[in-house]
Order: sequence, then C-alpha cells, then structure tokens
Amino acid sequence: MAHGMFVEGNSFKNVLCPIDDSPQSMFAIKHAVGICKQLKSKLTIFHAYNYVAVTYAGAPMYGGAYSGEMAEQVRFAYEKYVKQILAKGLQYAKDHGLENVDVTMEESMSAEDALVRLAPDFDLIVMGTHGHKGATRLFL
Repeated sequence: MAHGMFVEGNSFKNVLCPIDDSPQSMFAIKHAVGICKQLKSKLTIFHAYNYVAVTYAGAPMYGGAYSGEMAEQVRFAYEKYVKQILAKGLQYAKDHGLENVDVTMEESMSAEDALVRLAPDFDLIVMGTHGHKGATRLFL
C-alpha cells in the first residue's frame, strides 16, 4: 500500500479523510487508517452534505423543494444516513486497531468549500474520487 513509503519523524499528525458511501471512499479510509497506524496520527473522518440540494433532488414530483414538516423529516432522515456513513468509517478504523479517531459532518453548499475551510487544521487529506460532477454529486 502507498502508506508504506512514510518514515518516522514526518509531520502528518492530523489526517483528514472525507467519505461518502462509495467504494472509492471506503478504499480511501483503508489507506488513511494504514497511514495513521504507521505514523501514530489522529484520523478525522468527515462528510459534507448539501441539505438544500437533497430537498430539491428528492422532491421532483412536487415541483420543488420540500417544505415545513416534510422538509424536517427529510433533514432528519438524511442526517441519520450521514451518521451511518461516518459510523461505518469509524467502525472500520476501530476494527483495524486505530484508536485516535474522530468523526465530523458539516452542512455546506459545497463540499469543496468545506474542505478548504478544514484543510488548514490537517497535515494530510486522504480521499477517493468517483468522477461525478455538478448535480450528480450531491455530497462528498
């Protein structure tokens, strides 16, 4: 694996791994866990989501976004889904012996903007890509 090239004394103490529920992000979490174990680094598993895009994408038959109580139900269901994604990543890390792990999620109009805001707090970002662009990619 790629993380075998790192040597002791490097400065990757805080590692960020943005994930979604794709095979590519699960591949990235495997590499991030390996890197963090070897370097004794802290891993933060992250997911950014765009609630506004979800409410519009989920309501085409109604001619627009959900509103009121339905919007709150959609928000609750989507946040539950995001927490399941993060729990999956956390469980993988714990199952593979990594103890210094944190999870975080952020509602953001752009996953890229969320990463830019977080990046200064991390020494390394390990992430997969699925090649989606624009409206086909609602979350990271």
